[in-house]
Amino acid sequence: MEIGIILAVDFFILLFILANIPLYLQLCYRRNASDDYILVTVYAVYRLLHYSMKIPALQLEKEGQVWPTAEVVKGQESVDSDPGREQIFVKRFIERYVLHPSRLRHVLEEIRKHFIVYRRVMNALIGKLTCVHLTWRTRYGLEDAALVGILYGVIWSGKSLLLKRLGQRVAFSSRPVVALTPIQGSSLWEIDFDCIFTLKLGNLITAIGMMVYIMAKEERHSGRTSDTRLNEDGYGKYQGNG
Repeated sequence: MEIGIILAVDFFILLFILANIPLYLQLCYRRNASDDYILVTVYAVYRLLHYSMKIPALQLEKEGQVWPTAEVVKGQESVDSDPGREQIFVKRFIERYVLHPSRLRHVLEEIRKHFIVYRRVMNALIGKLTCVHLTWRTRYGLEDAALVGILYGVIWSGKSLLLKRLGQRVAFSSRPVVALTPIQGSSLWEIDFDCIFTLKLGNLITAIGMMVYIMAKEERHSGRTSDTRLNEDGYGKYQGNG
């Protein structure tokens, strides 16, 4: 009896610790004269668990095809670079949907049907996110000084609107660093964007559980609907034969 109580207490302590482990999602976008890429990184437990995928905006191979490159980091020691999985995913997506638009339309229709149901789960999950770091620096330039001034107002208004919308959905633990530098007399467009979100593992597990519950509930509902239609059809046939 005492051993059972001890094991139960240990289990709940372990569950509590796991639920409070923070997960980090880092989104980086770099654009300058020599490079242009997006970097998505997910990590936890002081980066002992680490997955990173770098997506060049334009990565041409010998065959002239465009592929993302992925880096999977295990612990702090080994780094494996293997774009194979992403290549297979892109190829299959093109073969199944891009070359068959009717399939893509069907998938989009299914997404639209389920969007309202799953939106509540996604909103709840997004509401648990905390932005711990955000820097967004932009440098741009044009030959025409008047256009530089006009573009300054447009870009700054766009940044302010996006940050306001983001602040309505997630909490900020630190003040965002936003900079906009206009340069006259030269054509230039550079972006340095770095953002880190954090989410507790327990919140993610809860959201996944809610998603599974909704999917199972919908499956049961669709099954009942199908059975009802079959019964109605059978009853109608019986009445007609009678």
